[in-house]
Amino acid sequence: MPFITLMTNLGRSALPADIMPRLIDQLAGVLKKPAVNFNWVLETDKTMSQGRDNSHVPVIWLKIEAVNSFREESCVVELTPKIYNSFTESLKIPEDQVIMTFNNLEPINVARLGKSLADKS
Repeated sequence: MPFITLMTNLGRSALPADIMPRLIDQLAGVLKKPAVNFNWVLETDKTMSQGRDNSHVPVIWLKIEAVNSFREESCVVELTPKIYNSFTESLKIPEDQVIMTFNNLEPINVARLGKSLADKS
């Protein structure tokens, strides 16, 4: 159950209307997870900067969180260029304007339908 957050200082109108569904389709293929299992948030018009005082320069921060997906360093090293290339090529966003962070979630730290994912009962 991946959780995707895309934050940007760009306005909503500066992004394709279908940016998140397209991104989820791409990430589903790279992460080998069904697209229906993804949860996402799009946050536009953020006051943010890549560097001390560059809030006038467009920037996108893509946060990817998933249960047991980023435990191994080799996994993140392998996935990073795939996700980066897919993201920047399809959305035509320059690489130097994209930041990505990966967070591994333990099943005990995620709940759905009133139960922790670690609860096997």
